[in-house]
Amino acid sequence: MRGRRSRASSTLLTSLLGITLWSGSAAGSGAGEASLPRKTWDAASRDVLSASPAHSLAVAADGTVWTWGNNDVGQLGDGTTQARHTPVRARDLLDVVAVASGTQHSLALRRDGTVWAWGSNAYGQLGVGGWWVWRSETPIQVPALTDVVTLEAGADHSLALRRDGTVWGWGSNFSGQLGEGAQYIEPSPVQVQGLSDVVDIATGAEHGLALRRDGTVWAWGFNSFGQLGDGTNTPRRTAAPVPGLTDVVALAAADFHSLALRRDGTIWTWGLNYSGQLGDGTNTHRNTAVPVPGLTDVVALEAAGAHSLALRADGTVWAWGDNFSGQLGDGTTRTQRNTPAPVLDLKGVVAISAGNYRSLALRRDGSLWGLGANYSGALGTGSNFRSTPVRVKEVKNGVAASLASHALVLRADGTVSAWGYNYYGQLGDEATTAFSRAEPGQVPGLTDAVAVESTSSNSFVLRADGTVWAWGDNASGQLGDGTRTARRTPMSVQGLTDVTALTSKGTHVLALRRNGTVWSWGSNSSGQLGDGTTATRLTPAQVPGLSDIVAVASGSGYSMALRADGTVWSWGTNFFGQLGDGTTSTRRSPVQVQGLSDVVALASDYAHSLALHADGTVSTWGFNSFGQLGDTSVTHRSTPARVQGLSNVSSIAAGSAHSLALREDGTVWAWGYNLEGQLGDETLVSRHTPAPVSGLKHMRAIAAGGYNSLAIHENGELQSWGSNEQLTIGGVSLEHTVPAPVLMP
Repeated sequence: MRGRRSRASSTLLTSLLGITLWSGSAAGSGAGEASLPRKTWDAASRDVLSASPAHSLAVAADGTVWTWGNNDVGQLGDGTTQARHTPVRARDLLDVVAVASGTQHSLALRRDGTVWAWGSNAYGQLGVGGWWVWRSETPIQVPALTDVVTLEAGADHSLALRRDGTVWGWGSNFSGQLGEGAQYIEPSPVQVQGLSDVVDIATGAEHGLALRRDGTVWAWGFNSFGQLGDGTNTPRRTAAPVPGLTDVVALAAADFHSLALRRDGTIWTWGLNYSGQLGDGTNTHRNTAVPVPGLTDVVALEAAGAHSLALRADGTVWAWGDNFSGQLGDGTTRTQRNTPAPVLDLKGVVAISAGNYRSLALRRDGSLWGLGANYSGALGTGSNFRSTPVRVKEVKNGVAASLASHALVLRADGTVSAWGYNYYGQLGDEATTAFSRAEPGQVPGLTDAVAVESTSSNSFVLRADGTVWAWGDNASGQLGDGTRTARRTPMSVQGLTDVTALTSKGTHVLALRRNGTVWSWGSNSSGQLGDGTTATRLTPAQVPGLSDIVAVASGSGYSMALRADGTVWSWGTNFFGQLGDGTTSTRRSPVQVQGLSDVVALASDYAHSLALHADGTVSTWGFNSFGQLGDTSVTHRSTPARVQGLSNVSSIAAGSAHSLALREDGTVWAWGYNLEGQLGDETLVSRHTPAPVSGLKHMRAIAAGGYNSLAIHENGELQSWGSNEQLTIGGVSLEHTVPAPVLMP
């Protein structure tokens, strides 16, 4: 079960943090499974984050909802029941301003005051009026509920605050947590009795809290540990005031404890205290409110399971309570702490959320950070647990892109556009037989796409149902349909489901399945399929010996996989040391890349590789004739080394002989081969060290082709530069040495 959070009033947050609530920017939306820069989530809304025991929700700046973690009953809202270790977009939701998550269900509040729900409905927690829907894998509207301004989700019930100050609840009510005076399941919203003029709500596993405009707090529901704060341990089926609490501006509730923030910036707590979650320096349960000593200037609260969080006006986060999974962020997993302490290395925070064994924080720069347990991938960080904050592996929000001799772009509605080279039919439109096309056109028959990948002669799309679709050349069986017949329209790859990511840079393909295994097919002359042979495969087969994989990458004749523990494994051709194992020996089975840990993303192309570390630095190895490794030499390197002078990187990409890095500030940096202008620095001179691409700011995604580059602005606009021989940058000149806009229909 999980607890719930709340936050300070809009007036208090606006004055202390200097942000405008209930606002957002108009940015594109889309989906994908690749790493992306930080400026993604909406740092200016209220409940933009929500963490349940095993899944998470976040609202993007464009009003779309992104989810990750456990998905056994559809609680991610992406139309599937497959777990996601990186965020995917909840379907059919726009203009969202707040989200909330229960144990197995999710809620979203739209700007028009309507409420949408998805996931389990075993206790009526979706509010649809009955059990004709026992679960929903996509959002559905809660009927007859309008003018809602705040949402909360308990373990198996839901609460909504309406603009008129009334509170409504639905779902499980065995402990009286709906506050209607009865004790049975309610599959439709019912009003909490005796409450009016309410300005904020919070809910624990089975109890509720309400803050009235006069600064008093009211509570109802389960009370065995004193979480109602009324001096008793007796449950209540209707709301009653919490004695001694006045001038309160915000609330939070966890499974069995409660918190209140007063206008003077102090915190008061009551309820279960076995793990020190009340923060009063003891482990004594309290059925009346007590102050948390030594903590002032607090502007927002969070609580879940047996730990608590506080956001201070200076942007720091403080935590206390259970720490078995490192959710307090102090670098340890010691059992508990009964007094507050700061979360390490976390500043500039504007929103916080807590799950039972983990915590989330949103920074002012739009980056999302997680710590604690990562069951079912709920942190989105790709590792089992973190005792210090790590950046969530975000996905391309707006459009996502893949660039080779042709370009593929994922659109916000799940469709795919293509342009450029078309000799093999890789634009996917059978009616288009032209050698190339300069303007983007839609690939027919593709919907619900979540990721795209292109090679010089092929196109691949990952759909929301976990299937892979491919078209173009098939001489090496790279379409995975059991034949060598080329296709000019998308066809599904045989026998491959539950895919979460894919990659291809030549004539072989890798797919990552949700169970952490890697599957490969196509050309295998250098052992790049990792099966111990050099035999070509026309259909996918599992790469032996690889498990717990969270990302894959591929180059020309070689492959790489990133494990959840931050290590990297590689196999295939190794003439230039691109496998990073300290040798130049070809490998037909995976070997570990030397000296790499804490890796969160990979990129590779012809014969060089890049790894992004959790601290925002980049390591490179392999082919280096043009300086694509980012050092001053032209010596190939068979082991990784850090790129000097490059920090705060959030995304990486590799072309044939050049490299790209997207930094947290939205700038793009490039180095390596530049004869076609692919570095975007207004010259045709190659660079051995990173330099900024001219005129690019506020970017949120990058892609690299053989001799060209692409970046996506935070408003969804595309900029491209480099070689235009195949019209991949949408114009008629042979090259662009500075970024130029791609005009999308």
